[in-house]
Amino acid sequence: MLRVPTAVLAATLTLAAVAASAQTTAPRPPAVREGTTELARGWTALSTGRATEAERASDAVLKIAPRSHDALSLKIRARLLGRNVLSALDAYEAWLPQVREHEDVFLLESIALGVAEGLAGASDPSVRARALELLAATGDARARADLAQVAPGKEGSIQTDRALARLGDADAVRRLAAAIKAGSGAGGGRDVSDAIDALREGGVKSAAPMMIAALDPARPLPTKMAAARALAEFGDPAAIAPLRQALNDPDPPVRVAAAAALARLGDDAGISFVRKFENSPVGDLRLLAVEASAAGNPTGAWVSVATGVLTDPDPLVRLQAAELLMQHAANPGNARDVLFSALGDANPAMRTAAARSLERIPAAALENDLGALRRLLRDPSPLVQLEAAAGLLRVSGAM
Repeated sequence: MLRVPTAVLAATLTLAAVAASAQTTAPRPPAVREGTTELARGWTALSTGRATEAERASDAVLKIAPRSHDALSLKIRARLLGRNVLSALDAYEAWLPQVREHEDVFLLESIALGVAEGLAGASDPSVRARALELLAATGDARARADLAQVAPGKEGSIQTDRALARLGDADAVRRLAAAIKAGSGAGGGRDVSDAIDALREGGVKSAAPMMIAALDPARPLPTKMAAARALAEFGDPAAIAPLRQALNDPDPPVRVAAAAALARLGDDAGISFVRKFENSPVGDLRLLAVEASAAGNPTGAWVSVATGVLTDPDPLVRLQAAELLMQHAANPGNARDVLFSALGDANPAMRTAAARSLERIPAAALENDLGALRRLLRDPSPLVQLEAAAGLLRVSGAM
């Protein structure tokens, strides 16, 4: 699945052309002429699978031009050809002092793709699905086909359908919709919040009617919360009446989530209800109350409320506040420190939760964190590695 980027192929052809015309152009310093020739030979070797020869060529150029971006790119690709992602990362980090520790997102892009390619065959269904999703999002048709081959009902099919739905796959959307309908039943049925979240993340607005049905007071708490959040994002006016009914739900978090959804839809009943919770002693309720006013309002009063929650005693609530601020605030303050602290937490569950938050942070908010993302590529958790890789790919524009 290792792919040579178009830019790399273009560079190869250019270098080869320069080397071929060396005798007819103006004289150049011997080191430059030798470097150009070596690079052309190296890329040619790489294109035919001769990784060792390609790396020798890159080393020869780096010896005379230690700052050479092209030579390092060749070395990284050579090591990735041998499926040695950490060795490629070692090469990059050994080069950084030559450029005064200035991160290069395009070199990191190749390593991030290598991480995803290396985990695309993982035995853990959630890891495999996420790795294939990242590759498919960069245009890898084979990765998308591999995702689609996971049969419905098999282990990992929900993770796979979630990934496919975010890629706009119609069959996956139908399967998730069927799972939501099948989740209703005697006593409220089972929790289908994962399927609801997948359709929300995929922007499947046609699913709004089944989200409305999922607000049924008998449904499990996570299902109702997910349904309210989805309806807030879908913006369907038909959801206003059912959300108003949900203001009387027996579960307080659902009442707040419904009010937040109504506020986001511009309904006065939701706005007045939400304001009652902005000063709640419970941090996650305060976040629910201000979440509706965060989008498109980078300097609003909500920023102060969310910033206060960064010191909540519950680490997961602090993480939620950091995510909200990094998503929408013009100045996220200490949110970045809270997020990356959670990503380095000794508790694997906390690191995984932080990685999933990282997935929802806009690329623009991560542009100054390339070094932190790079270091996370070495994390012992494959999911953390993948979300760090995803962050780098989003910043580079590859996905």
